[in-house]
Amino acid sequence: MTYRTLGRSMRTLASLVLVSLMAMGCVYPPPSGTAPRDAPALLLPVSDGLRLLEIDWGAVPLLELAPAWEKSYAQAVAASVAEHGRSVVAAVALPDGRPTALGYELFDDAGQLISRVMFTDRRYRASSVRLLGEGRWVAATKTELNQEGEFSIHNSQGRRQLVRPVQGWAVASGSRDGSRVAVLQQPRWGVSARLHLLDTEGWRELTSFRVRPDATVQFSTGGRMLVTDAERVFLVASGGEVLAEYLLPARLRRVVALSPSGERVAATTGGADSRAYVFNQAGERLVDLLLFFGGTNGLAFSEDERWLAVYDVGERGGIYLFDLASGELAWRSLFLAIEGAEVRIRNISLDPALRRIVAQVVVRRPGPPSVEEHFLYVAADDGRPLGRIFLGANLEVAMAGHGRMAVVTTNNLADWSGRVHNYVRWYDLTRLLPRESR
Repeated sequence: MTYRTLGRSMRTLASLVLVSLMAMGCVYPPPSGTAPRDAPALLLPVSDGLRLLEIDWGAVPLLELAPAWEKSYAQAVAASVAEHGRSVVAAVALPDGRPTALGYELFDDAGQLISRVMFTDRRYRASSVRLLGEGRWVAATKTELNQEGEFSIHNSQGRRQLVRPVQGWAVASGSRDGSRVAVLQQPRWGVSARLHLLDTEGWRELTSFRVRPDATVQFSTGGRMLVTDAERVFLVASGGEVLAEYLLPARLRRVVALSPSGERVAATTGGADSRAYVFNQAGERLVDLLLFFGGTNGLAFSEDERWLAVYDVGERGGIYLFDLASGELAWRSLFLAIEGAEVRIRNISLDPALRRIVAQVVVRRPGPPSVEEHFLYVAADDGRPLGRIFLGANLEVAMAGHGRMAVVTTNNLADWSGRVHNYVRWYDLTRLLPRESR
């Protein structure tokens, strides 16, 4: 693919901004004119033409699924799962004779320990780890109370490959094949951060950019990198060259997403103009559709790029599914209002092979104390609900393998006896809905 062709992909984002500016405030009634949250006035009538499904959450079958395995910890724990769903890393305080020792444990999908690393060279008080390159690398950041520390990368056997000093924090992202790693170094203060692109063959730095500390990075399968912060969006080739750049203020958008191949860019806006857009590399607008007002308007492509889901749309956990082959809306769904609760969608995975969608749904019930009930919601590719799986309350969930695996972690406080009990649980959804069920 040529430089000229890639450059056009970012010009499509300029079109997105132009359309957003033209539509702001003139395509949807203002919030003050909408009905109360618990009234279904904003729901359009069900019809084939509108492709709208109204789903009664309480009527969705509750499915039983026990975790495939579980690991318990007497400390706070956080987990990161590989994209393919064949390994998970758990960041914990590991016992080495002192209570502040931090580290991680890497497990395969059967719960077998692959490697264990302890950060004992200094008295670190904060750490985080993330799996990169489908489990090939473990990126770790650890700091002391003054936020000084180091960023390091380990291979799957725990051998350290790279070490860099940190004054503040560092967040890493990686390409699917493990050949590229991007490290965002966030300072202790100020509004400017630095993004470093590394070649993992010899861990050579290819380039670095000044960005805002809120920057996010997405890689395509070919190694291209889409960087988004509060001010701009730019596309970077696998060699580090900036292919195109455009100013895109955060107030005009919710989410910008790069398709797995890098051939398409999707974006959503919010506020008075809540819309979804998709552009191809030629600059053609494939999708331009008004969304229900409210929500975070998240984006998820299927691996084959046939489908695009826009999720957490509106105030009732809406899902829109687009057929990118035709550019048409396949269907959209909303949950009926739940008395005394709010339904939100945190994440979605599309599985074309099994023809299903798996969403992480959170039902918030106000307190005191407030409670967040976490579910996996499974639907067929035509939007028909198949079931929901209750995972627990007030926890964290990560999905992988096109929604075929989920990892749950807790961060409970000490109980009445002073003990702390947390866990990492691995759920295998293929046990519940195998291929032959379709």
